[in-house]
Amino acid sequence: TGTLRRNTPETTQLTHALAHTWTHNTPTTPPTTPTPTTPTHHTPLPTYPFQHHTYWLHPVADSGDFGRHGTGHPLVGGAIELPGSDALVLTGRVSLDAQPWLVDHAVLDTVLLPGTAFLDIAMRAGSEVGCTHAQDITLDNPLLVPEHDTVDLQIQVNSPGDDGNRPFTIHSRLGDAEWIRHATGVLSPEAPPAPPAPPTPQHAAWPPPTATRLPIADLYGQLAERGYTYGPAFRGLRAAWQDADALYAEVELAEDVSEAGFGVHPALLDAVLHVRLATTGDDGDGTDLELPFSWSGVSLHESGARTLRARVALVDDATIALDVTDANGRPVLTVGALATRPVDPAKLVSSDLAPLALEWVPATTDTTATTTPPTPDILIVRPDDTTTPHDPIAAAHHLAEQTLTRVQEWLAQDHPDNAHLVILTRGAVATHPDDPITDLPAATTWGLIRTAQNEHPHTLTLLDHHGDTPSPDTITAALTTGQPQLALRNGDFLTPKLTPTTPTIDPTAPTLDPNGTILITGGTGTLAAHLARHLITTHGARHLLLTSRRGPTAPGAPQLRDELTTLGATTVTITACDTSNPTALAELLADIPQEHPLTAVIHTAGVLDDATLTTLTPHQLHTVLQPKIDTAWHLHQLTQHLPLTAFVLFSSAAGTLGTPGQANYAAANTYLDTLAHHRHTQGLPATSLAWGLWTDTSTMTNTLTTTDHQRLNTTGLTPLTTPTALTLFDTTLHTPHPHLLLTPIDRTALRRHARNGTLPPLLDRLVPAPARQAAASGGGAALAERLSGLDGTKREQVLLDLVRTHVATVLGHESAAGIDPDSALKELGFDSLTAVSLRNQLSAATGLRLSTTLVFDHPSTAAIASHLGEQFEGGAGRQAPVQAELDRLEAAVAATDLDDAGRERLGARLQALLLRVTETRGAATAATEDDDLASVTDNELFDVLDQELGLSGLEDR
Repeated sequence: TGTLRRNTPETTQLTHALAHTWTHNTPTTPPTTPTPTTPTHHTPLPTYPFQHHTYWLHPVADSGDFGRHGTGHPLVGGAIELPGSDALVLTGRVSLDAQPWLVDHAVLDTVLLPGTAFLDIAMRAGSEVGCTHAQDITLDNPLLVPEHDTVDLQIQVNSPGDDGNRPFTIHSRLGDAEWIRHATGVLSPEAPPAPPAPPTPQHAAWPPPTATRLPIADLYGQLAERGYTYGPAFRGLRAAWQDADALYAEVELAEDVSEAGFGVHPALLDAVLHVRLATTGDDGDGTDLELPFSWSGVSLHESGARTLRARVALVDDATIALDVTDANGRPVLTVGALATRPVDPAKLVSSDLAPLALEWVPATTDTTATTTPPTPDILIVRPDDTTTPHDPIAAAHHLAEQTLTRVQEWLAQDHPDNAHLVILTRGAVATHPDDPITDLPAATTWGLIRTAQNEHPHTLTLLDHHGDTPSPDTITAALTTGQPQLALRNGDFLTPKLTPTTPTIDPTAPTLDPNGTILITGGTGTLAAHLARHLITTHGARHLLLTSRRGPTAPGAPQLRDELTTLGATTVTITACDTSNPTALAELLADIPQEHPLTAVIHTAGVLDDATLTTLTPHQLHTVLQPKIDTAWHLHQLTQHLPLTAFVLFSSAAGTLGTPGQANYAAANTYLDTLAHHRHTQGLPATSLAWGLWTDTSTMTNTLTTTDHQRLNTTGLTPLTTPTALTLFDTTLHTPHPHLLLTPIDRTALRRHARNGTLPPLLDRLVPAPARQAAASGGGAALAERLSGLDGTKREQVLLDLVRTHVATVLGHESAAGIDPDSALKELGFDSLTAVSLRNQLSAATGLRLSTTLVFDHPSTAAIASHLGEQFEGGAGRQAPVQAELDRLEAAVAATDLDDAGRERLGARLQALLLRVTETRGAATAATEDDDLASVTDNELFDVLDQELGLSGLEDR
């Protein structure tokens, strides 16, 4: 009894336990429903009170039995014969819902379809066409199993050749992504002739008397430390022996895993291979991690075994042969040769985890638009010789504070609904790897404004340019692109898009020198400690210099030093230093011994002091900027003459994405990203890694509340586990990309944002185009039209459902059913950031410009729905046609060159129109005028004004 908060470790443990108990101790269907014969989907129990769902365990679709006939195989359930040939295509699906045992097979924290599964799939494909033997199977790429989505499988077996052999391929695809080839090979109708019998008789005893038992009690814990993470389904090795020329293994399938439909269950055969891992050591550099690469001479003799005995012959260092029998010695499987190869960490990065690079693409101006953006206000951010300090760091602080103050002042003013502010910078961003940075201090303003754009959508535009200040017409054209971030280059507008990229290791880049000293700032922090361990165990680092504000007096510092020494470091120095002070930093660097010179710098230091942009103070701004940008610049200045092999800046995704509530942090990290590019253009090593949230809490993230985590989870960018983050560090350490964003992508959440119209333009390359097109067709106009046909009660219900849905989305709830309309939003978990998110989502859904204080002025779901109803009743939802005509008129005026007399006559006409509008009363009259204005042309509108004023037509209109 008692109270459990949602998403705490206690709640998670309890719900998992309840789900397990429910699964194993209750019927899998309601009493009136027949027992399903297909796998069941375990619907999680609710993690907060009063969420109304049905908790019977519903059957899910099988693995893909949608072809011409079913195969009965759990992974490839359907087979389709191709017309006009003897070729065959097998189809299937892989997911953790359909095959939950797969979660127990992970390498470097990435869940993989085991190589033994590809073998079993190939053997089933062969049996469908009368080819019971596999001559060879070569694995090209691992299949990474996503946490939530389903992967489509396709196995194509080609027509037989003259010898009856059939080539085949195995591909997979996640969603709308490209097909990935995983395996190729050749299937044969007959096995080749057996080799001559050995001169000595087959071993009659099991195990052979000469074999020595291997200790395997701690095997799986040891393998986990090496990077192989095997859960219960794959921990099948029960006993192992070794003699002069072979290994012997006894394996058993876990009780809760079914062997039905498989030739040999992949988890069972994979356990056979573990006996070889038991005899190979860990060199500490990660090079011992291996995966199956090729199978040859494979014949399946019997299916359905749950226990196996295997003789594993050691052919050479990378090749083994298998003779597998059941517990009674009957043959089950023969493998002539199985070769392995080292794991390539880059291939263990899924498409949802691929590093993201900023790619600048053309932004098209809309020359056919019937509306023209209003004349914007312009804020020029540029160093001024009279006011800007000459010191680069002081200039960065000055420009950031100046921009913050000016934007806060502009947002605090009363503006028309279509008011806009354009922030101009010159040479503060790079659109090409060789594009120089000419105004590094102004880079902080890009991060600052990116956050402001997310907190105040559709009101701010960033525009960087080279040369002279763009003309008003050019700035107006920039707004017609609809893109919030732009660069003007050679007369063309470019806009940034995050694009998945495969890191390419630069072969010319030097590796980390084990004899050199590696400096880590923020060195006693959680992430820095993880990194220090990793540098020792994976990269062979032997001399570490860890510096932080408290140094050796920081909590856990002595224990960390002892641990790093135990792991293999020769020298571990933990010292206190204010690295933002150039003098103190220079003294620190000067004390590094010459026999172990500084060869790598990793800057992880940073602090948080969050606030929404309108409440952010200059003190908060500079507090966060100082440890990030001051230290980075001084490290750049003080080490640029040294032959460093790495200069790594731990940046944050906040700088690229503009995380709400973190304008100061975004500004600091955008500076790091830009500094890395600046060094890159100078031929100096530099990599800025813009991390998403790590699951391991640090000093900066341990204050995040449950609401904070829920809000972050709804963005479509999910946390990184430490092993995954360190794998990404390895794959991006020496790439030609100076700036990469590293965070897992939840494509389902991104697609939802695209449908709702709340997907930032920066992310729209990460979801399919149809979802974006669907979003473009909705919005406030459709809602207004729907509401116009409903009576008062139904209108209220539609708006209430709309608000409850978005409240649930912002809070991370699966359904709006648990949102009480009259409960205070603050009690539901709303804070300033979730309030901003809700306001933005409702603005996009309704087409209304809503106040930033919406949640505080209307503190319940019902109150917000009522407010929206008043807005639509007041005509805010019906003013679009009139507004469009006024925009067209404004465009016509802007396109003409009027003299003084023309301007005077036009002003008189517009004043007459304004008088006519203010004198109009009654909803019917207003509706009639709306209809009239929506249908008239510009010329007809001018003629009406002429008749009202008794003026002749304007010839210079």
